[in-house]
Amino acid sequence: SREAGLLHVSDHHVSPGKKQWTWGCGDFGKTWDRNLTDEDGPYIELMTGMYCDNQPDFTWLKPQEEKRFVQYFMPYKAVGRVSNATKDVLLGVDFLDAENRVLEADPFAFGKEANEALARRAASAGLKVYATGEYPGARIRVTAGGKTIFEKTADLSPREPFTETLAGLHDYAVTVSDSAGNVRGYADEPQADLPTRPDGKLDVGGLVGRDGTLTVSRDLGLREPYIGSVELVSGEVAEDLTAYLVESEQIPSACGLGVLVGTDRHILAAGGFLVQLLPGAPEELIRKIEDNLFMMDQLTTILHEDGPEEVVKQVLRGFQPEILAREEVSWRCPCSRERVADALRSIGEESLRELASEEKETEVSCQFCGKQYLFLPEDLLELLPEKTGDSAASDRQEESE
Repeated sequence: SREAGLLHVSDHHVSPGKKQWTWGCGDFGKTWDRNLTDEDGPYIELMTGMYCDNQPDFTWLKPQEEKRFVQYFMPYKAVGRVSNATKDVLLGVDFLDAENRVLEADPFAFGKEANEALARRAASAGLKVYATGEYPGARIRVTAGGKTIFEKTADLSPREPFTETLAGLHDYAVTVSDSAGNVRGYADEPQADLPTRPDGKLDVGGLVGRDGTLTVSRDLGLREPYIGSVELVSGEVAEDLTAYLVESEQIPSACGLGVLVGTDRHILAAGGFLVQLLPGAPEELIRKIEDNLFMMDQLTTILHEDGPEEVVKQVLRGFQPEILAREEVSWRCPCSRERVADALRSIGEESLRELASEEKETEVSCQFCGKQYLFLPEDLLELLPEKTGDSAASDRQEESE
C-alpha cells in the first residue's frame, strides 16, 4: 500500500474534533453512494470546523467582531497510521511481529496503557518520519524509559521520508528537530533611536509601534518561502513572536529575548529562549513553566553573568532538562550563485532569452540577506535548457507552447 493520506492539523483547543459522515450501507445509503461518487462508492464526508458544536449549529459575528483560526490540510505518504503531527513533521510508529508484519491495535483501547500492551507483543517497531518541507541536517531522537536509544541526523524532505526499525520501544518519545542554528534577518532602519524606558531598558516597543504586522518568512528549500503574518501586539519582538507562533502556527509558546547594552552603547550580552509545548501537554505543566518564567532572574543579567545554560535551568526548573547539542550561532545565509541560477531557470526559456536580449547585467538580490548576484547576458544564455542538457525541461517548454 502507499501508506498515504490527507491530514488535518489544528489547535485542538479551537478545533476540538472532526467527524466522518456516511449515508450508511442500506438501500437508501447505496442510492446516495451512486449519486455522489464517480462509480459506486462508498461515499464519506470528512467534517471539521470552528466556533460551533456541530453541523446544524451556527454562530453570529457581532459588528466589528473578529475571529481567527488556522487549520492545515496536508497530503503525506509513507507514514501510514499517523501517531502524531505538526504542520511541519508527521510521525508514525508501527509495532511489528517477528516477521515484520504490523500488529493491529485493540480498537476499543486507547491511551498509554493500550500502547504499552501493543509494545509488549511486538518484536520491533517501525519509525517513519515525513516532513512537509526541506530540513537538511534534522535530528531524529528516540528515548525509551528516559534514556536515548536512537539518534540520527538526516536530510528530511517530502521526497525522501525517513524510516528506521527499532527494538525495545517501551515508554518512548520521538523528537525531530531542525538544528541549523542560523540567524537570518535584517532591520530596515538600524539607525533609529528613542529614549530609554523608565526602567532603563531600550524602548523597542516604542520604536516599532503597534500599528503594523509581523511577517515571518521561512525558507523551507522550496521554490517559494513560507510566509505568515499577524498583527503586532506590543512592538516588543519576543511578545509579537510568541503571538505569531500561537496564532499563525497554532503552537503554544513562551519566548524571551534580551540585549544588554553598556554605557558606551556596546552590546555586552544578547540571547533568548523559546519554549514550545508538545500536543497534549497537561495544564499543570503549563502552570509550572509560567511560574518559572515569573520567578526567573532578569534574562540579560543571567546571560551576562552565568551564560545561556543557566537560562535553560531557570526556565525549566523542576523538569531536569537535558542539553542535546551546542552549536555556534552566526549570521549566515545559505544563498549561493547556484541557487539563484536555479531560480532564474524557473522563469522559463522565453523570459531568459528576453533578459539576455537587453544586453545588460541582470541583478538578483537574496530576499533574506540582501546579497547581490550579477548575471551577464552570456550567463543567462548558459542557463537555457540546451546549454544545461536539461532535455526534459526543454520538452516541457515545447509542450506548453
